[in-house]
Amino acid sequence: MVRKGALHGFAFPLLAKVAPPDAPKPKPDLRISQAQMLRGNQHGGNGIRVFSVLYDGMLTVLDPDLFRRALQSGVGHGKALGLGLLSVAGVA
Repeated sequence: MVRKGALHGFAFPLLAKVAPPDAPKPKPDLRISQAQMLRGNQHGGNGIRVFSVLYDGMLTVLDPDLFRRALQSGVGHGKALGLGLLSVAGVA
């Protein structure tokens, strides 16, 4: 999701941890609230599998035009299956 965010004009805050310089990269402050493998068939009968994940968290809009396009069109290759939609709410 971090890579997709960069492509679509948004970023996630990182988990705040005090770590030594050789520690692994900080992870985004996101929570996975649902994850499942979806299976189906294409028109030609070929089986397809798509892993669906529902993330909860905050994001920062870096490029309003790219972000607006992501809101309108979705993110990722599962859009044809109704995946990749963004639901956002402002923070007061």
